[in-house]
Formats: sequence, structure tokens, C-alpha cells
Amino acid sequence: RIVDALNSEDEKQLKSALLTAKGIKALEPLCKEAEALLKIVVKKRKEQCEKDGKEFKPIYVEASKRNSVEVLRVRDVSFPYSVMDDLSYRISKYTVLKGSEEMVQRMNREKKFAIGSGAVGGSEMEMAERKKK
Repeated sequence: RIVDALNSEDEKQLKSALLTAKGIKALEPLCKEAEALLKIVVKKRKEQCEKDGKEFKPIYVEASKRNSVEVLRVRDVSFPYSVMDDLSYRISKYTVLKGSEEMVQRMNREKKFAIGSGAVGGSEMEMAERKKK
């Protein structure tokens, strides 16, 4: 959407595309370019209004009804915030469990290394130095 808006140089499309794409890191350079172009387009429209003797009215756009980084819409759910809370809890729980599993696996690797080398305690680097001696 943002590429189409940049190509068309349309104020409404640019504003709408910026609403949906602003939170995505990969699109950050395009968003900066779109913001700069939007300023130029608005300035041109302002100058044209002054030239014609008309009042300049800013154009406002509504966010699209599609899901984006900023807004998540859940259809046919009476309490969408509870659904999003549940999803958030499950994601964070999975992240914590996965992180603790990795920590246990790392500790087991270090323990096996320490037992195999005859060293007691210390980091992997220290254990490797002891093993060389």
C-alpha cells in the first residue's frame, strides 16, 4: 500500500498507508520517504488553495478496517480485549518456558563438560583452558 501511495503521490493514500505501515520496522525507510512526500503534497495543495482564494481544509483519513501492527480487529467476538489478553498471556508464557528450557539445556551442557574435564565450576572458557593443561 505504501509503495502504491508513493507512486500515485495522493494525499489520502499516503496518509492511509502511513497509518497502517508506521509501526513496521522493515518499512521505516519507506515511511520516512512517504512522510516527506506528504509534506510536499500538503504544501502544494495549501499554495493552490491560497492562489484560488479558497480556505485550506486538512484531509483526514480513517484507518482501514484491516488488521495492522497498530490495530488488531477481532470479528464476531463480544469481548475482544479478553481475547487479546489471553493471546498475550499465551505468547509470554511460551517465551518464558522456552527461555527457561534453553537455560536448563545450557546448564546441562556446562555440567557435562565440567564432569568430563575433571574441572569443578567455572565458565566454558575456563574449563577449556583447564582441559588443555
